Amino acid sequence: MTIRDSIIHLLGGYTNQPAPPTQTVEKSTEGSINEVIPAVVGANMEFWKTGKIRDAYNNNYVIYRGINLLAANIAKLPLRIYRRGEILPEDFILPGGFDLQNPAEDTSLYELLYETSIYFFYRGEWMAYVNLYEGSRRVFDLQVVNPKFMKEKYNKETGKIDGWIFDRNTYVPNDQLIYVKFLNPDKSRGLGPVDVVLDEIQTDRDAVEFNKKYFENFGKVGGTLYDDKGEATHEQMKKVVSEFNAHHQGTNSAHKILGLPRGLKYQELSQTMREMEFLESRKDIRDRILTVLGIHKAVVGVTDKVDRAVAETAMRVLWQLTLQPAAIRIENKLNQHLFKRYFPEYRCHFDFTSIEYLRTNRKELLEEAKTYRELGYTINEINARLQLQMEDIEGGVGDMRLVPQNLIPAEDYATPMETPANKSIDQPRPSQEVSDHIEKSIASINRRTRYLRRKYEKKFQSKMSRYFSKQLVKIIAEIKSTKAQEWDRLLVLAKIKRITVDDKSSLLKLLEPLYADGSKESVELAQSIINVESNPLVNDEVVNKLSNRIVGVNDHTYNLIRRQVVDADNLGETIDQLANRIRRVGKFNASRAKLIARTESATMVSASTHAEYQKQGIKKKRWITSRDDEVRETHRENERQGAIGINEAFRGTGEQYPSQFNCRCTIAPIVES
Repeated sequence: MTIRDSIIHLLGGYTNQPAPPTQTVEKSTEGSINEVIPAVVGANMEFWKTGKIRDAYNNNYVIYRGINLLAANIAKLPLRIYRRGEILPEDFILPGGFDLQNPAEDTSLYELLYETSIYFFYRGEWMAYVNLYEGSRRVFDLQVVNPKFMKEKYNKETGKIDGWIFDRNTYVPNDQLIYVKFLNPDKSRGLGPVDVVLDEIQTDRDAVEFNKKYFENFGKVGGTLYDDKGEATHEQMKKVVSEFNAHHQGTNSAHKILGLPRGLKYQELSQTMREMEFLESRKDIRDRILTVLGIHKAVVGVTDKVDRAVAETAMRVLWQLTLQPAAIRIENKLNQHLFKRYFPEYRCHFDFTSIEYLRTNRKELLEEAKTYRELGYTINEINARLQLQMEDIEGGVGDMRLVPQNLIPAEDYATPMETPANKSIDQPRPSQEVSDHIEKSIASINRRTRYLRRKYEKKFQSKMSRYFSKQLVKIIAEIKSTKAQEWDRLLVLAKIKRITVDDKSSLLKLLEPLYADGSKESVELAQSIINVESNPLVNDEVVNKLSNRIVGVNDHTYNLIRRQVVDADNLGETIDQLANRIRRVGKFNASRAKLIARTESATMVSASTHAEYQKQGIKKKRWITSRDDEVRETHRENERQGAIGINEAFRGTGEQYPSQFNCRCTIAPIVES
């Protein structure tokens, strides 16, 4: 008698044919299990087969969790509107009354992005319908579309898609559908990530079904008692089974010694090795599904070990390789099919700045800063280059260049070897030697002067940027405080004029110490160039002259803002619209600060060194350009003029030393022996 025969015999009789199955699951040719699995429920034999997977999103926890995670993260990204490069307020209403933050009635932007992204990562297609009419009423809103109910409408004459049919009866023109898809090389419609792992999902579904049936069926029968000789009667077997259960079932009776009458044997029903491997493979299936979705298992909390470093790396990779590229594709299609078509002056962009996982790793950033420091860059230079957002170090330390002790300038090391004097046709003439010496001296002066100018240019730029930023905040706050009914051009201009006039004293207080330090270092540079040992002093005349000149930037700022106020008044704009106009002046001032810094640092060095040359009795000077394609022709003329008297002006520009806006030239003293 087989085990199966014994089971049926004990449960009420033997038959050659199984009882009718209580449930049948249709088999799919695409399934991963291709044999029938028998089970016993009560007195019935049940045969179950695998069925074709449907609705994986509803039935697979990995897909549900993973796709929800992807969609929710894209939906929370801020989507900003821009006009000619200027970012507009979040509550900005587009022409025609369209509010992007609430694209349809009872639908927020978050909900639209979330729902469409669910379809995107599940079905491989992102669709939104631009609704223009409801009956005869003109409307404009964006509505979510489930790609499952969209069918292409082909033009028989052209063979191309000229629209879509939604839910079998609604026609959607191409120009009213925003459509993003994952490329499918074999078909015209998008290829969903889930489609790639259908076999894995089917296998996972089979594993769940198998596990369920196993516990329903074999969880009730821990083993079998059978008489291999067939001598025991049915009543005797029932009595033995009853006594066996009474003495050995329950936690208090577990693991007791078993005694059986002669002729009876016990066999435990356990999983086969194949069944154990089948259930274990679910973990591998889960990992493959997550891989296709671009999600590390640590993100969904199913990995065996998760520490902070693993979790952060997993999220960083998720944003860099999955979420950000998908968001950019959606953004591009919105600009192409919505803004370019219906709002041509505007564009939209996702704001990724709030996503910490897209920022450069702080530890890596500091390692890079350390490398730059070893290469000789100053602390303030590194701060600006890597955007560390730290305050500049004042007092010279932050601008001090340090290099390893064993490194010296190549030109100082490469001293020519002495060679026997001989008459050669290639030997330089004395006049050539003098010329070469002069050129080397000029190159050295130019290099040292440029270094000092760059050092103070960064300091000036830092201070001017902060000054302009604070000033703009005050002006906008003053404008915002103006009530709508008090919006008057003259009143607003008077308020702005008062701020810019009052700020002149604060600008002087901010920059005068910088002029003084720069002047002193410039005097020290001039003394070292002409080999004079003296105590370097601040040139007060230069400092006063530059300080009186710099306050003029406030007048220029006022004139820039004045034009915006006049234009806003002429166009009938509101106070908020005027404030947005003035913010553009702030953006202009950011680049303006750099040009001002370059001009002020160059003029300060040139004026201070020139004054020191005069003081030390230098008789002649010459102009030196940067000798590149950007040099102005008048400055080239100054250089071609050669040596002139120390008190003379160069004929190209009419200046005694470089002081024009954004000039990179310098002067060299002619030391007569």
